[in-house]
Amino acid sequence: MRRGRRRRGRIGPAAWLVVVLAAWATPLAAQINSAGAWRTLESPRFRVHFRPGAEALAKRSAEEAERAHRLLSRELVPPRGKVDLVLSDAADFANAYASVFPSNRILVLVAPPTAEPGLQHYDDWLRLVIVHELTHIFHGDRVRGPWRLIQAIFGRVPGSFPAFYQPGWVAEGLATYYESRFTGAGRVRGSFHRQILLAAERGGDWLGPNETAFLFEKWPDGIAPYAFGSRLFERLADERGEAAVGRFVEATAGQWIPFRTGRPFRRATGASRDSLWAAMRAGVAALAAARPASTAETIERSLRAPPAPAVSDDGTLAYFAIRPERASEIVVRAPDGRERRHLSTAGVDLAWRRDTLYAVRLDFDDPLTFRSDLHRLVRGRWERVSRGARLTDLGAGETGVVAVQLVDGSNRLVRVGGDGLVPVADAQPSRELASPALSADGRLVVVEHGPDGYRLVQEVAHASGAAPAGAQRAVVVAAPPGVVLGEPAWSPDGQWLIWSSDETGLPQLYGRDRSGEIRRLTDEPTGAMAPALGADGWLYFATLEADGYALKRLRWAAALAHATRRIDGPLDASPTSEDAGAAPEEPTPPAGGTFRVAGYRPWPALRPHYFVPYGARKGAVGTFLGASTSGRDPLERTRYLLSAAIGLDRGWLDGELSVVHQRWAHAALDLRLAQEWSDAGSLPDGSMIWAREREAALGLTLGWRGWRRVLSVRGAVEYEQDRFGSETDSVRFATPEYAGASLAVAAGRAVVTPLGISNEDGVVASARFRRRWRLDEPGWSNEWRGRVTGYLGLGGIGAFAHPVLAVRVAGAWSEGPDRPSFGVGGVGGGSFEVAPGLVVGDPRDYPVRGYPGSTLRGNQVLVGSVELRMPVALVAEPLGDLPYGLDRVSLGVFYDYGTARRSGRSVGPGSLQSTGVEAVLDLGVSYDVSLRLRTFLATPLRSADATPRGRVAVGFGFGADF
Repeated sequence: MRRGRRRRGRIGPAAWLVVVLAAWATPLAAQINSAGAWRTLESPRFRVHFRPGAEALAKRSAEEAERAHRLLSRELVPPRGKVDLVLSDAADFANAYASVFPSNRILVLVAPPTAEPGLQHYDDWLRLVIVHELTHIFHGDRVRGPWRLIQAIFGRVPGSFPAFYQPGWVAEGLATYYESRFTGAGRVRGSFHRQILLAAERGGDWLGPNETAFLFEKWPDGIAPYAFGSRLFERLADERGEAAVGRFVEATAGQWIPFRTGRPFRRATGASRDSLWAAMRAGVAALAAARPASTAETIERSLRAPPAPAVSDDGTLAYFAIRPERASEIVVRAPDGRERRHLSTAGVDLAWRRDTLYAVRLDFDDPLTFRSDLHRLVRGRWERVSRGARLTDLGAGETGVVAVQLVDGSNRLVRVGGDGLVPVADAQPSRELASPALSADGRLVVVEHGPDGYRLVQEVAHASGAAPAGAQRAVVVAAPPGVVLGEPAWSPDGQWLIWSSDETGLPQLYGRDRSGEIRRLTDEPTGAMAPALGADGWLYFATLEADGYALKRLRWAAALAHATRRIDGPLDASPTSEDAGAAPEEPTPPAGGTFRVAGYRPWPALRPHYFVPYGARKGAVGTFLGASTSGRDPLERTRYLLSAAIGLDRGWLDGELSVVHQRWAHAALDLRLAQEWSDAGSLPDGSMIWAREREAALGLTLGWRGWRRVLSVRGAVEYEQDRFGSETDSVRFATPEYAGASLAVAAGRAVVTPLGISNEDGVVASARFRRRWRLDEPGWSNEWRGRVTGYLGLGGIGAFAHPVLAVRVAGAWSEGPDRPSFGVGGVGGGSFEVAPGLVVGDPRDYPVRGYPGSTLRGNQVLVGSVELRMPVALVAEPLGDLPYGLDRVSLGVFYDYGTARRSGRSVGPGSLQSTGVEAVLDLGVSYDVSLRLRTFLATPLRSADATPRGRVAVGFGFGADF
């Protein structure tokens, strides 16, 4: 569907609220396992945090970071202060993120990106990723004009960074552009983004400048800002000079309306953003028009990840599938077309050995660590073969199973046997391996990436795994500079080796027979990747289309009949035939004297970096003025929120300190201290009664996590003191004191789909017991709470997501002289933290929509809900130039029930019942942060207090009701 121009409107208060939310929200952190020992290496501009034993990697990272800082400083204004750089091996995939709040910090997952299509065009992973993420720091930290004044007063306060109001193509386009300028590779020079743009144009789904954002889950979701933005900045540099990019950054860092991009683009660079965007599209359109149509048969399309096809000896096809409306699956398709789909985790590579399917899959090793391990399918059930082995790429054949294993920031080949893993060759820091392939007679070929680029190498190894002494590795194919080779596969008879190469500007399939002749086998319009050839004569491969990956096949005989001899040189036309320029020669400093290694140093990043002022009028108690702040260390090990206010009338102090500390993988400590003054009414003589409440709580949470399951146990102790008084002290009041302890358990298992509107096919349950003792006089109470929710996905309507039938039952019971009561009625759901300490929303534990909160109160309560949730529209549209918009719309039809009893007797009408409809809007706020808004019309079925039966009530809430 082609998008038309939309009329821009004025920004109302609600829109500005979302702007603030967008500025405060930060990308979800990549995995950091903060458990155990860490160390810190300091260089002139960086603090590098690493595990003991990884000092060499830390020094190399510091060298690369200092190099990147010098290069970027030639064109952009350097960030303020030192940057924290965390090196993490807690996930077996390549990723990174950067944040400028509350201080400048970068996290890098050190696993090389050998199997990630969008990242394979790199010279050195650390160099590329550090340049990319440091660009985010240079860009995000830069503030001028009114923003600089705000930060001069309040510090690095949320909402004061203009870069985070801009669409995703600005931030990621800049970072991808500079990663390609200041390294020998980068995604501007690679073919993957070219495929994305070609597929979008061919499918009539070209995105405009305001539509390439991280806000929406619609394909190509997280890829679009990189692909479109980097090509635009490259074109700008070619037409107006490299300095124009820096001028644009300076212009946007100081403008009063921070989300504008068109005007500062034109004023700072002399070029029109929209004209450059149109020219970029024209180039892509010309190339798309010249590309041939595909003659291959489509097996499955609209996939959101590479399908990784593998074919068994009998022609059974297996591939990985994530569809928008379905959870991730491994599909096994028999030659007669029958299918079995197995739920799976992400990060899958597949290989057959005879009739056994092997897979390497990601899963949680602990709540903070992702690991990739080997599994196999036996009689329809998956068995785990390894645990914590860190196996990523897989190959199998008649002679056994081989895999790529991550070790020390690099990887190596291992053979999988009955006695465990046997190394085929040792890891080398200067090379990475990927996609091993075993022929029928045991020949092992693997992709090797090193200083000279990509090669296909035949490893010499016996069935035991160890290579004989003096054995020589043979280079099968050596790629020209800047060309990516990938995913080799053997023909069943071992006569052909097939692989993908992007030497013509798009990845296509190539083959080499025993004579050594190389032929190009495909000329797919948007490229061909990941070949798999079956004994039945079908050649399977993956390609890209406008709505995601597609799995296709063509006859091997037809591929050979139309094959051409290898074509050298790039395509004559491409979306970006301009080269990004050679990487500047910039030697890295020698390791040694400029670095200082010590124990982990969290305080420079953990200390307060901002404050937010606030004020409150508390009736006769008076006016309170104060400020709040928060912080977190680079490892996310310690997080805190601190607020304090002083009463202007009496000098009384309000405040709260909340701290969460997680030094262990499965355990976290939390502490809360608070004091609050409030107006508690008045005496007959008119004098004020005041209340001072003091609270303290200490908790320990133990957690276990899997891909679709979670279990947590939390124990806590607490103390509370309530003191009352009056202005005249004419009445003596009690000072109640309480001590308590609680134990809570939560467990669940559910399915989540990429575009889902709710959990599916699962159950989540929680229970809590709390005991309180009165300290100032005899008294006690016991309290039990429980909740169960269930979800059932309903397929078959052809929408972007499944309808879901959701059921909730929750209740509470208390006993004892000081037993608490519970309120029934009001709106459930969640709340949203606009800024640290500023929370919007007041959700109820026992809601019944259509009635005011706490319409019924009792010490025994029970509520239940049945809801049919239905997808309505996948909008995925921004709001004008603003960096947020509407992602999805869904509709719910519900029935709510609630009842309360006091000491065994019914309260009020005995029960509350309501029915109605609820509209759910999922808003894209910033990066991968979303906000769910709910509004409903509810009709009470029974009268209660001032709520008559049949009256239509309108309500509003945040988050999911359940």
